[in-house]
Amino acid sequence: MLASIKQWYIKMPPITRALVTLSVAVTLGPALGLVKSSTVVLDWRALSRGELWRLVTPFFVQRLGLGTLLGTYYLYRHSLELEKDSPTPEEYGQYYLVTGLLQLVAARLLGLTVLTQSLTMSVASLWGRHYRLRKVPFVLGLQVEAQYLPWVLFASDLFTSGFSLASLVGIGSCHAYFYLQHLPRDGGWERVRLLWHARSRFLARSLARSLESLQPPPPTHPRHSPSNPSPRLSLSL
Repeated sequence: MLASIKQWYIKMPPITRALVTLSVAVTLGPALGLVKSSTVVLDWRALSRGELWRLVTPFFVQRLGLGTLLGTYYLYRHSLELEKDSPTPEEYGQYYLVTGLLQLVAARLLGLTVLTQSLTMSVASLWGRHYRLRKVPFVLGLQVEAQYLPWVLFASDLFTSGFSLASLVGIGSCHAYFYLQHLPRDGGWERVRLLWHARSRFLARSLARSLESLQPPPPTHPRHSPSNPSPRLSLSL
């Protein structure tokens, strides 16, 4: 039995094995009292003190229970399929690196401390995008196409456990990843550069008008003053 589990574990692709290992370790650590649960959530003040593991552990914080087992199983199954179909482990790992950074930025802005749902939804979004036309069984015998799976899961969570901002962060990070990936291919960086240039010109003109409005009115000169006064400095573009 143990030999079979060990062989199954060793045969897992590297990134899927890392995801499963972290999910089990971060769940069992607090559950068994090995570490405090407060040491694995996202805390920016603790990060500034050198607790760098908090950049990773918030993606795997779960309570021990049936839901956790099912969540880890689906994470394993979806990641296993995706990694096997990925050209290289590096390319597959790049997805987690980029989306993870995007989710951390969103967590900083939105005040999130646990990103487990974000990771789950980003994996489900990638899986649904890759197997978009595959039929996925859902509750009450319903079947949905894989491309709609993240939104079906989000709607299900909305009715069962309430609104989850972390889920939207996960779905959004997947869409942002592919948007950024296709920017160079579609000439998107040129569009971004043009938009930035137009915005800079607009701000420069606005600043010039504001500075002109602050200038005092020109002094009145007597009639014997020179007929050709020095030109005023113009800041308009």
